[in-house]
Amino acid sequence: MDCFVSSKSDGGTFVNATEYSYLEEETKWVPMSGETCDYNSLSDPDPARLSCATALNELARFHWSFLNLDWYKPLLRKWVDGSCYAEIEQRLGYRLILLQSVFDNQIIPGNKFRFSLQLKNEGFSAPFNPRAAELILRHTNGSLHTFKLSTDPRLWLPGKIHTIAGEISIPADFRAGDYELLLNLPDPEPKLYPRPEYAIQLANANIWEAATGYNRLNHISISEPPIYYADSVGITVGKYDTGSLASFKDIDADTYDIKALNVSGGKATDWYATTSITALPPDKVSELNLIYGGQYSKKSVKQKIYLYNYNSANWDLMDTRSVGRAYSKIINN
Repeated sequence: MDCFVSSKSDGGTFVNATEYSYLEEETKWVPMSGETCDYNSLSDPDPARLSCATALNELARFHWSFLNLDWYKPLLRKWVDGSCYAEIEQRLGYRLILLQSVFDNQIIPGNKFRFSLQLKNEGFSAPFNPRAAELILRHTNGSLHTFKLSTDPRLWLPGKIHTIAGEISIPADFRAGDYELLLNLPDPEPKLYPRPEYAIQLANANIWEAATGYNRLNHISISEPPIYYADSVGITVGKYDTGSLASFKDIDADTYDIKALNVSGGKATDWYATTSITALPPDKVSELNLIYGGQYSKKSVKQKIYLYNYNSANWDLMDTRSVGRAYSKIINN
């Protein structure tokens, strides 16, 4: 290299173009740094070697992360005059820009949160230290919920678009409300993890939070799913005793009671409840949560819960257990 003196950071050994190209082909990145030359000391100071075009080409080709600003200042001044110095400042190392973010704006607890982020690295190099990658949901009350992403920012190579996409399972007991979606790229070292100055700041305007080190993506809301209670009840084993359909809605003394029928080996009840989904067309429903709660007048009762499958015309077993007089709640996703 005629106008750059280059070195690795692991002891200051010199790196020539052939060695670094090999490292690039092996996808083994090393910190590339150095300084410009005093062109007066060159035997053949070709003016083209001093141009912005050459500087930008070679800084990108050899993936520079650092440049000594104290030497050689006359050449650095030529870059300022040539209007490329500001671009070099921006592109030394990595420069990550968020191109697009697509995600569910409204989530229901117990469902999947789908997301897709597109980042472009417009820097000369890539991060060479390990980095964590996290999506954070921050409630308006300040509480944080962190979800780790299976991606390695060290592989976000320059000049390429990198997509991070997937699904996050939102717990069924997740608090409803308004949330802010944030991207966090912190240093994974425990002492540095909470320090915002060690987190990666995306180059986009108006998304960086200097106080937290988070990159703001947008707002989403998490709403409670609509609940459907029984529209009707059918009893196939046993008989109706007391209560009404309204008895299903609250955990109180108002119950829907079915008298058991004497059968071989003891007593039994067999009943079913039906309901209709009206909030959206049935073909738009992607997931159902079956929630069953109640208690029995006796202890140690064997219970099985089925859900009718209209596609197969069969009753699918959802849960089986022993229940008793204590109220129990069963959730099947």
